[in-house]
Amino acid sequence: MNIPETSQKQTEDIAIGSGYMYIKEYEKGSVIPKISEIAVEANRKGYLSGGASIYYTPTIDTYKDDMEEITRKILSSEDIGIKGSIGTFMADTFGIMSSNSEISADSTDGSANIFIGGIKNYKDKYYAVVFVAADGSMSAMVIGQLEGGFTIERKKDSMTVCDLDFKATEKLDSKGHKLLINWSVGAEVGTEG
Repeated sequence: MNIPETSQKQTEDIAIGSGYMYIKEYEKGSVIPKISEIAVEANRKGYLSGGASIYYTPTIDTYKDDMEEITRKILSSEDIGIKGSIGTFMADTFGIMSSNSEISADSTDGSANIFIGGIKNYKDKYYAVVFVAADGSMSAMVIGQLEGGFTIERKKDSMTVCDLDFKATEKLDSKGHKLLINWSVGAEVGTEG
């Protein structure tokens, strides 16, 4: 049976599946990196379990006169970011998960001691965060901070994961954009940002 060309094309244009999350510390005010500079093996801090989400939520305030004859809408804020559940991670990932952490190797058994907490230990860290779909159909980048902390749950019947939610705080260009998505599903473009 021959599949019509249009049906085959439509099937190829469906975005499916998870991918990889790359995280690199970013010095505020420095040159904005390209996606390809962040999406390298050294910046993969673990493997995703449960996928990733790229989100944009605007808050629009609407003002009307008493007779509802005049209306004005203003974009007052935006919630932008990338979040994912990391299912395998290394000790140094805790340095990203908590900006007031300290990690030291235990020379007696090769493990790591991770100290977390303390208001005076807080460091104002920023990260370039990139998600790349496993099939290369899309990539996305934000520069921001991990503000929500973390929870690690160890359960009998499921993989231990840590949810990370990076909020976009830095502008990626002179126009004020905070999220870059490179979408190549159904288009002839690459994943370079």
